[in-house]
Amino acid sequence: MRGIFAFILAIALPVQALAQVRLSSTQLTEGSLLGQIASTAQLQNEFDAHSALIAQATEDLGLTRGDFLYVRHAIALGEARYVVIPRHLDGMAGQSGGRPFVLRNVTIPANEYGWEVDVPKPNGTVEVFVPNKCGNVSYLRTATHYPVAAVYVVPAPVVAVSPLPPPAFPVPPAAIATSAPVAFAPPMIVAAPAAASAHLAWLGLLLLPIIGSLVGHGGGSTSPAAVAPVPTPIPIHTICPGPTARIR
Repeated sequence: MRGIFAFILAIALPVQALAQVRLSSTQLTEGSLLGQIASTAQLQNEFDAHSALIAQATEDLGLTRGDFLYVRHAIALGEARYVVIPRHLDGMAGQSGGRPFVLRNVTIPANEYGWEVDVPKPNGTVEVFVPNKCGNVSYLRTATHYPVAAVYVVPAPVVAVSPLPPPAFPVPPAAIATSAPVAFAPPMIVAAPAAASAHLAWLGLLLLPIIGSLVGHGGGSTSPAAVAPVPTPIPIHTICPGPTARIR
């Protein structure tokens, strides 16, 4: 059986970069790295007992020393998950004569179980598997596709512009509302009545002697008649009548 597995390796290794290496369930157990593993506790013991061999196998697979320590630490803490191993693997490490060998681009039978430890990387994850049938350390590198955040353009704030007030033009005088015109009575001319009063006053003075004589001759009374006081005429700013003024 080991001769058959060695023959497979002799054919597979030169062409593994060009085609997939398909392993049957029987071939998966030939040249196994740790042998069949029945429990998590046994896996922890095998990693402690064969740490140097496993470290060299992970290095040949292209993993780093830090990756090996991360996987070993997770297995020791019981953080390895028991899963169905993917059929396609980027690499698988076995051993022959106490020395590890590596197969690339491997396809294994369906429904193979084992343990998985995910090693985070800046650009993805390295999923490390240990099948329970053979204990061959294997890995599958997956890239993390981060969703591209949508660029949200913040619209410029819209400033509400209030309409400008109409320009203040001077209002023509004709547009200014005015009150209804007030009718004024023409000035009264008082000069004529004043002049008439003056003529009447002079007429009374001229008639006083006549009235006195009539009173003296009537009734035979010797007592002088009472003369009513004549009011002093109010001076007016008119021209006094001359000697030739006629009294009507």
